[in-house]
Parts: sequence; structure tokens; C-alpha cells
Amino acid sequence: MDNIEIWNDEINLRARHDQLEQDIVVLEDVHDVPIMNTEYHTHYYYIGMCKSGRTKGQYDYQDTDFKAGDICWIMPDHVISHNYVSDDYSVLSVYISKKLFQSFQERGALGKLHYPIRIIILSLSPEQFQIMANGFRMMGQLATLNHPKREELLTDLCRVLSTLGDNFISQQYHDLPQHQSPKEELFEQFYELLVKHYRESHKVTFYARKLCLTPKYFATRIKKTTGIAASEWIDRYVLVEAKWLLRTDKSIQQIAYYLGFSEQSSFSRFFKSYAHITPTEYREQVT
Repeated sequence: MDNIEIWNDEINLRARHDQLEQDIVVLEDVHDVPIMNTEYHTHYYYIGMCKSGRTKGQYDYQDTDFKAGDICWIMPDHVISHNYVSDDYSVLSVYISKKLFQSFQERGALGKLHYPIRIIILSLSPEQFQIMANGFRMMGQLATLNHPKREELLTDLCRVLSTLGDNFISQQYHDLPQHQSPKEELFEQFYELLVKHYRESHKVTFYARKLCLTPKYFATRIKKTTGIAASEWIDRYVLVEAKWLLRTDKSIQQIAYYLGFSEQSSFSRFFKSYAHITPTEYREQVT
């Protein structure tokens, strides 16, 4: 494993615990993906620029195809999986901490590039690709500066790159709305609550109450917006976290309690109902 791949693994581990040493990390040539054939949650805002090769997978259970000349934006805490990576795959990778990402959001520096309900993948011309790549490289360099206006400079540069990205998006996605719809805003609010409270409650009624909506109305809106039931979003989020934790040295009992199950047996039943194998069997497969 080369240094880039080691860095990639370290970033994924540290990002789970908000331990990125810098708010922005830019890696020039990443050749691998964090995990193959397993769903995982991103724990940072990610921008990828594919220099060569191809990877296929899913983002929030929607098929993706990311190839040479493409740029993509991936939201924090959403579900990613990879089922194919070509031997010549190489990507410029930009990792932005949740803290800085939220600051960019609050300052309006992200343009269309913060819609959690969809992944944006654009095919760029060589000139466009070079402009965006140079901009992200500069962001990585700015992130290391000890400058009193460092965050302001980063925000300004992010705003410039987002404006360019919005223009490229508009050229390729003519029917993409300029603003989130109320239904999309509701899903974003629900998903933010899910990330914060998935260990506390696995019930639709809990999230409906947090949003001051009736469970029936809330469930109907989420289903119509995403094609996936609210209860399914909750269960899938818990399942993905369970699969990640089963790769660690935590006991199954510890994992069950961490994820909000009162007993190990109830966690095991939940896991088997979705994964069709027991947590122990899954652990044996992946470790």
C-alpha cells in the first residue's frame, strides 16, 4: 500500500471522530476506495476529480458511474458503496471537515452543491477540469496557512469554485431546480436529525415529533420525495453503522448497546433480517 492509500485510510478513520488534522485535505493521486462491496457513511464533505479510470457504485442507493474527466460532490454522512474500481483509477480527492463544511453552508458559499438528496456528477472539458483542479489544490494550500483571514479566504475561494460548478451544472442539468423544494428541505431536516439521533430512537414517530408533523404525513412526504420509506431510511442508517462497527474490535454486545438496542438478541435479529446473516457471520466474512 503506498502513502496515498495509507492517507486515504487514515482520513476515513479520523473523520469518523472529527479528528482531521486540517479542515481541508487534498490528495493528488488516490488509487483506491475506502471499502469495496460494503456500504459506509462518509464523515466529511468530499469532492472527487477523476483523472483516469472508473469506479461504479451507489450513493444513497442510487447507481453511480464515476469516470475520467468527471467531478463529483458527496455530502457528509450519506451512504456510499463501490462495487467496481478499474486498475488505472486515479482521483484528485478533497476532504472537507464537517465543521468547515457547515461554515461554508452558513456563509452561502456552496451554491447548488449542498443538496443532500442527489449526487452531482459532471463531465468536464479538459479546460474546465484543469480550472477546478487548480482551485482545489489552492484550497489545500490555503488550509495549511497560519493567516488571520484563513477561513475567510477559504470561503471566498469555495464561493468562486461553487459558482463555476453551478454554471457547469446548469449547462448539463437543464431541469435542475435553482432551489430546494419544501419536500427536499423536509428530507434534509429529517436526515440531519437521523444523523444526530439514530442511536436514541429507531422510530418514525420520534422524528415526526421532532419536526412537529404527524407520523402519517411525515412518512408520506419522505416516501414521495425519495422513493424510500422513512422507517427504511432509519433502519438502513443503523445497518450501515453496524456493518462498520463489526469491522472493529468492539464486541457485538457493545455494538448493540451503542446503536440503541436494549439487548444483543434484538440487535442480532435486526441485523439478520436485513443482511441475511448474523453479526458474527458478517464479522467473520470481513475481518
